[in-house]
Amino acid sequence: MHFVQFTQSVLCRGAGIDQVWPHLAAIVALGAIFLAAALARFRRMLARVQ
Repeated sequence: MHFVQFTQSVLCRGAGIDQVWPHLAAIVALGAIFLAAALARFRRMLARVQ
């Protein structure tokens, strides 16, 4: 949902960073959470293989 609102704001309405930063922050936070979870899972998988 954040990505859709962010994209519409920037592409259709010409919004600046001051208007879209909450959505951008949410996207970055979710990306960091999923990256950390994937990295932890990958490291556990590698530990079991060796």
